[in-house]
Amino acid sequence: MSGERIEVFRSVATLKHDFTVECESRGHKVIFDESKILGGNDMGMNPVEATLAALGACQCIIARLFARSKNLQLESLSMELEGDMYVPDLKNIADGKGTMQIKEIRNKVRIRSSSPKEVVRDFALFIENNCPVADLLRNPTQLIPEVIIEQT
Repeated sequence: MSGERIEVFRSVATLKHDFTVECESRGHKVIFDESKILGGNDMGMNPVEATLAALGACQCIIARLFARSKNLQLESLSMELEGDMYVPDLKNIADGKGTMQIKEIRNKVRIRSSSPKEVVRDFALFIENNCPVADLLRNPTQLIPEVIIEQT
């Protein structure tokens, strides 16, 4: 099929102080941190919150890209996402006896449209099924770590 290609996305994450992490892509920077309750400085979203935000943002962008071609009058769109994280005792994690896991992500999709309800429901399924971030979360993606040790 013409128009198909591989697009490579890159990001660099650098641990700063405490739990603060600076991430950069294409010259854009985002700061991640943990809440003060968890020992962070609350300088930004934590990575789980950012993942939920990325999922919502991706679906909003997909909606904007395809609303017109799907004959949907998109007046407004918002995503309200939440996930439940299972957090075992941190000592068990350190001992290799447990992992933190997100068991479920819930997404309330709010679409304001003058289009028929059936068209809006079909469109909501379309954006869910065509979102690359949802695909990352839904399907196993090969993660290839490479450890570079810089000894001091």
